[in-house]
Amino acid sequence: MLTLISRTTTPITPTAPTAVAAASAAPAADLILLTKQWCVPRLDYTNATPEQQLVIHIQAATISCRTAVISGLAAALIQGIPILNQDHDTHVELTLPHHHRPPSRTQWPPNFYYRDAYLPPEDITNIAGHQVTTIPRTFTDIYARHGELEALAYLESALNRGHTKQEFQDYLTAHRGQWNTVKLQRILNLACYGVESVQETRARYAIITQFPTTLVTPQAVIPVPHRAIVGRWSFKRVDLLLDNWLVVEIDGRSKYIGAPQHRLDVFQNQIHRDIHISRHGYHILRFAPAEIATCLIPTIARVLQLRPAAPPTRHTTYDLTTTIPYWSHQQ
Repeated sequence: MLTLISRTTTPITPTAPTAVAAASAAPAADLILLTKQWCVPRLDYTNATPEQQLVIHIQAATISCRTAVISGLAAALIQGIPILNQDHDTHVELTLPHHHRPPSRTQWPPNFYYRDAYLPPEDITNIAGHQVTTIPRTFTDIYARHGELEALAYLESALNRGHTKQEFQDYLTAHRGQWNTVKLQRILNLACYGVESVQETRARYAIITQFPTTLVTPQAVIPVPHRAIVGRWSFKRVDLLLDNWLVVEIDGRSKYIGAPQHRLDVFQNQIHRDIHISRHGYHILRFAPAEIATCLIPTIARVLQLRPAAPPTRHTTYDLTTTIPYWSHQQ
């Protein structure tokens, strides 16, 4: 387990409620220094995933920074909102309140990044002892440092967890003319309710960017006969529906993890679903998240050339840019 330890022989009591282990100092060669006061075991840190490294960096920032406010992707994790973070950035972004300027770069711990930006008191909140930016402000900060796709993924994750577009709209309206609000407004207009995976957001963004004339509908609903009850129908949502006939599904590894019987049920349900969706006249493509960057666009480009003369009409669509769907956590 990746835990922080003090670099001194005297244990230090954390000043914030985080899961931090204070222990006696280990030989320097066995430790990696994260801040002046806190280290991690080198082997554990080296073997950790980027996500685990970012979490331990957040813990170090929480007990080391008295004034700075956690912002950006790190703030999103504290808020419990999933992020894409496709570049596996492990830096904790910090912003000083009010008009305070960040310290010299030579004074930054290696895994911290200070933003030079105005941070008013109303853009700061406290979550379990962590000083973090508010959700609308985090949206703007993620866009400023990580770009449009990361901001869209964060925004749709926030909408899927009960937040509304009106919250973000009110914030942008109050700051009109500041912080790239025109570009942020475009992202807000594009965002959809009911999107349950940042990888679905990533795939949809890639498709609408590469195929601007293609109609891309997230979460279309298609009827499928119930697998166990004759005469009953189930309504299955598909991740993306292109031009009303091409279904694109993004399946992460976690879907297929579990006991053998669970995995068998997953595959049998998937085969049953695909067979009947195909019988309606739809064509189905499935991609793993790792294939989005390499296979998604070339494959779709080829398959779109097979456009049917008359696309099927068995699906139901919703304008998720304005409508909170029945499957949303907000219902």
